[in-house]
Amino acid sequence: MKRNFLQDVIPPLQKRSIRDIPLPGSNISRPIPEENTSSGDVEPVNIPVRHKPEVTIPQSAPPAPPAPPKREEYPDYSFDEPHGGGMKKWIMGGGILVVLIFAIFVSRTRAEVNILPKQEKTFIQDSYEIVDESLNNTEGKIGYKILSVEKSASTVVKPSGEENVTEKASGTITILNEYSEEDQKLVERTRFENKKGLVYRISESVTVPGYTEKNGNIIPGQIDVEVYADESGVKYNSPKSDLTIPGFSGLPQFDKMYAKGLTDMTGGFEGVKKVVRQEDKDSALNGLKEDARQQIITEINDLNDEFIIVFKEDDIKYSNISETDTKDGVELKITATVDNYVFDLKDLSRFIATQNIPGSPEGESIIKNPQELSINIVSTQGEDESEITEASIEGDIEIEWLVDEARLASELEGKDRDSFKDIISSFQEISRADAKVSPFWKSKFPKADKIEIIIQDYIDSN
Repeated sequence: MKRNFLQDVIPPLQKRSIRDIPLPGSNISRPIPEENTSSGDVEPVNIPVRHKPEVTIPQSAPPAPPAPPKREEYPDYSFDEPHGGGMKKWIMGGGILVVLIFAIFVSRTRAEVNILPKQEKTFIQDSYEIVDESLNNTEGKIGYKILSVEKSASTVVKPSGEENVTEKASGTITILNEYSEEDQKLVERTRFENKKGLVYRISESVTVPGYTEKNGNIIPGQIDVEVYADESGVKYNSPKSDLTIPGFSGLPQFDKMYAKGLTDMTGGFEGVKKVVRQEDKDSALNGLKEDARQQIITEINDLNDEFIIVFKEDDIKYSNISETDTKDGVELKITATVDNYVFDLKDLSRFIATQNIPGSPEGESIIKNPQELSINIVSTQGEDESEITEASIEGDIEIEWLVDEARLASELEGKDRDSFKDIISSFQEISRADAKVSPFWKSKFPKADKIEIIIQDYIDSN
């Protein structure tokens, strides 16, 4: 048996190639090329060749990795910045902070101006002519208005019994004379008729003053009187209204002499009525008068401080005393009225300052202590024999001029700090002033709405 030398060596005629080196795990046999088997002594041999292991390729590719989120789709998502992003953040943040700080300082630019207004003290004791503001001619005079205050009070009094009574309604009217400058006398029981045809009479003769004429305007003479119904009964109880004088019908006086109701007509009654003893009635009425008086005083004291009201308790008139039966007794009711002269405090202050303080500044002023003034209203006869109403004013007063704060702020707006003194000097009503602008490096005043005007009191300035 021939020996196979290839078991130990490789025939010299065969050159080895890297392609002929068996791979690990391969079972494939490669044939030897024919030129390597030309020798008759050597038989062809199959050399085992190892194959690569089979690799199973999946039928579909694995899923792609998820796409990174987009900024516009996920505004709250935290993204990693590329190299250097942190520094950009700090630079941008610092820039924004600087802008914000600057904006805050600009928006907080303010100015504070402390003002001490001009003030004068003086004593006055003089009389001045006053005139109704409705006449629109107050030049050189003090204008006034009439304020009427009316209050009612009532109480229930225990009756002493019952009786059959007949009572006439009564009330107060104002008789006016536009007919003549001469006084006009009306005799006892002169009739006055309202629009419903109800007649009321005066119980005694009265004289109505003649009219006066001022600047072409007729001011009627007038007088207040009490009237009584022509007959008894409840039908004569009526609200206040205008009345004519039937006795002048067809005469020129009819349209020029007339009356206006000052109070309602009350008290008319016929029939059985509860009766109150006179001493009980008098006591109750005195209490009602005091109650109504206190109501009037309270209302006048509560009126706006912008006015001075000349009020005299002696001028209070009590009327409309009525008695009405109730299940608990007799209700007594009374009405109190008073007419007051009212002066606008600023107008009066300006007039007094102009008349009593030489070189007083123009513009509005105010009397700081109006309670110290004593004002009495008196009537005198003028040179033309016309009636003149005067106010006698006396007292130590303190007048303070009012600063036009809006005008001052407007004048300061946008101006340099150095111009402050010149601007203040143009305001005669200012005695002293100082200003502070913030931030401190600002050289100009801010807009008017950022300027705060502080009016100092003289007590605080000392």
